[in-house]
Amino acid sequence: MRLHQSNWNDAQRFIAHWGRWGHYDGTCTPEDCLYVITLHDLTAQINNNAVEWPSRTTYFLSAFRLLPRQWGGGLRLMQAMFLVQNGIVVRSGVWIDMTQSPFAKGAQPVCCGAELIMSVRSQASLGMPEGKQEEQRSHHPDYTTWRPGGCTFCLMGRATYADSMPSEDVAKISDFQLSCATRWSSCLTLEELDPAAHSWHLYESPWGDPPKKPSSQQMPVGCALPLYALGRDASRIVSVEALEDGVSLGKDSDGIEYESSRVRVIAGLKGDSPWRSNSIQKVLSSGAPFDGKLRKPAHLVKTRRYLLILGKEDDVPRDKVVLGICGIAGEDAASDQEVRRGVVMDDQLKGFEPIVSFGGFARRRLEPWDQ
Repeated sequence: MRLHQSNWNDAQRFIAHWGRWGHYDGTCTPEDCLYVITLHDLTAQINNNAVEWPSRTTYFLSAFRLLPRQWGGGLRLMQAMFLVQNGIVVRSGVWIDMTQSPFAKGAQPVCCGAELIMSVRSQASLGMPEGKQEEQRSHHPDYTTWRPGGCTFCLMGRATYADSMPSEDVAKISDFQLSCATRWSSCLTLEELDPAAHSWHLYESPWGDPPKKPSSQQMPVGCALPLYALGRDASRIVSVEALEDGVSLGKDSDGIEYESSRVRVIAGLKGDSPWRSNSIQKVLSSGAPFDGKLRKPAHLVKTRRYLLILGKEDDVPRDKVVLGICGIAGEDAASDQEVRRGVVMDDQLKGFEPIVSFGGFARRRLEPWDQ
């Protein structure tokens, strides 16, 4: 199933083929249909928010050429999902839960690697980077990776990619080595299950990645993300004109510098502008850490135009707005074109995004721990 290319007819053929293992909640029509395929063994206790899955014997995906699992370890659960809206497949994802064999060299009897859980799913907007996310996404702006906390019996990783990401790149980050389920000495780390995770550094040794190598990239002057990614991932973008040069406000207790400037609002480029056109707003430009160093804040110059990359409405105060390095971009013909190219990549779903949790894929409001 190819995002934004496969249609309702393709989806129907897929459903007909996997109908024995598939499920949809509510109705399934060309206007809206979230379809989830679930394969699990008799030992799996499934508790999905949408449905209680019946116990079944071990099923095998012939597409992945799975062989019978070795005793005591192997594929515990596998889910694949796609979402159709307006006759087109707009989201997809895969979730794998695999237990290790007790015969595996270095196997842990209770925790810290007894179970491997990995998911890869699509989403139109990845959201604006926060903290060290900018540094991570400077290496791969079209997908994010993270490790949820709270799992004491597993190693868990999640990758979320922009649905505009080229299919060949999607294949690289979701190249699951399902031979882990057939070997006598099964996989023990996420990197063995998904080789792409070697560069993600989700876990420290001995339960995950190799030691981090010192970064050789230069510290960027501005935001490390390309402009199209800012356009795609921003909630709102507003075009403004600086009415004065930025004035330094000094540093805070962490050494982060700030500058202050007044701007005139020109127009909203994406989403609803929190301010009316021609209103005057106060903008604080913030520096930020990157690769162990501190960058200076963006310096606004009088009469020049800028794009303010804003968060959600409740994050934007009315008296002043504080923007980090990725919150201010210079506006000219070239940058405007790149930002607009990213804006059109961000589609708007009807209803919630399909997300994945311990229970598998479901549709509900995205929470911070689901990012």
